[in-house]
Amino acid sequence: MFGVFKSKSSKSRTGFFGATMKVDRGTNADLAPVAIGAYVTAFTAAANEEIAVGLISERLAGLGYESLELRGPVTSFNVEYWASYVERYWAEFAANLPSQQDLVTIAEPRVFVGAIAAFEAPKAGASEREHVAAEMFSYLTDVCNGVQEAKEIRLKAFKAAHVMGRELARLFKGSEMLPRSLLSSLDGCANLLENEAPYCPDPPRVVAMANTLRQTFGCLIGGEAHDDRLPGVPRIR
Repeated sequence: MFGVFKSKSSKSRTGFFGATMKVDRGTNADLAPVAIGAYVTAFTAAANEEIAVGLISERLAGLGYESLELRGPVTSFNVEYWASYVERYWAEFAANLPSQQDLVTIAEPRVFVGAIAAFEAPKAGASEREHVAAEMFSYLTDVCNGVQEAKEIRLKAFKAAHVMGRELARLFKGSEMLPRSLLSSLDGCANLLENEAPYCPDPPRVVAMANTLRQTFGCLIGGEAHDDRLPGVPRIR
C-alpha cells in the first residue's frame, strides 16, 4: 500500500518525519466510489517539518487529492529508534515501511505514502468524533465478519480501521468524557479477534490486530494520541 516518491527538491535530508492529512478525493480514482475523502498517513525524509509537510502535500496533490488539511502535529522521529516505533505502532504495516537501514542510507528527500483510510459523507448532524468513530467501526465490522465467518484476514479494512482509530484518539486527546458505547464496542472487537484467532489461518497476526485495537483503547482511556510516546523522543504533553 505504501509507495515511494522522490522529490525534485535539492534540499538535503536531515530528519525523518510523519504526518496525517485529511483530503478530499479530488480526481483520485483509487478510492471507493462512495468515498468523499480519506485520511492519509505519510512519512518523509526532509530538512525540517515545514519542508516535510510541503513534500507530503506535493505528493498527495500529485495523486489527485484536494483540500489537504494537516491533522495534528508533524512527528519528528529519532531515526535510531525507527524499528522500535514501527514494531510498536505500525506492526501490520512493517513490510511496506522503510527499514531501519533504509533510513540510514536515504540521501535525498523521499516520501512514503500509505495507510489510506477512505471515508463517506457524515450523517446529518454528526460531530467529527462521531463520524470518525462510525467509519472506524464500519471497517472493524468488516474485519470481524471476515475473521468470524469467513476465517479470513481482511487486512486492508483493518489498516483503514487503525488509521481511523489513531485519528479518533487524537480527537479525544485530553477529553475527560468518553462515550461508554465507544469503549465497549472497541473492547468487544478486540475480544472477538482474540477468541477467533485460533481458528484463523494466521493466529499470531489476528492476535496482533487485537493488541493494536487495545492500544487505541488505552490511548482513549489515557487521553493520549498514539504518537505521544515515541521511542527515543521526549514525551509529548
